[in-house]
Amino acid sequence: MPSCKEEEFPTGAMCCPKCRPGYRVQEACGELRTTVCEPCTRGTYTAHLNGLPECLPCRVCDPGTEWQDTLCEDCQPGTFSAGGTQAACTPWTRCSGPFARGDACGTSSSDVTCSSWGPLSICVIISFISLVIFIAVISVSAVLRAIRDRRSRSLQEPLVPSGLRSQLSHPRHLSGSVPQIERRSGVPGVGLPV
Repeated sequence: MPSCKEEEFPTGAMCCPKCRPGYRVQEACGELRTTVCEPCTRGTYTAHLNGLPECLPCRVCDPGTEWQDTLCEDCQPGTFSAGGTQAACTPWTRCSGPFARGDACGTSSSDVTCSSWGPLSICVIISFISLVIFIAVISVSAVLRAIRDRRSRSLQEPLVPSGLRSQLSHPRHLSGSVPQIERRSGVPGVGLPV
């Protein structure tokens, strides 16, 4: 391959003159002819001297010209364009649905990445809720059993009037006879004989 000047491009064993900006090589030079250049078609361009067989495509912001590529701006916040073009900006995807969330934030050139919790995440949540319910049932059962046992113990103790209870707990203070316990009727202040 030959070493060519800056304004030339190599073709086979020869160096041919490059096409000017806005043109492409239609036919490379030969021994008896120079390079044949053709203008770029609408929507394509070349910005420099070149030996390109095809013009480069313009990006889709504004039409561009045959001498200059399109000038593009970033998309507005909340929108994106995969090609980075303002004319084709589209709103970011809104993640919706049960358990949907955004994994990656959107940029001016990329959309939001959405995902939903997978089956494993749902299984973990269901297992956790089941564990909480199980612990709650065990706790309530333990409290109810303690209440029932307390009531059962209080029902097993004999009913003894408080004055007699203190005398029974200290038997040396008892006189020879045990006082008679009055039976009471349902009417206050009226006692029934024993």
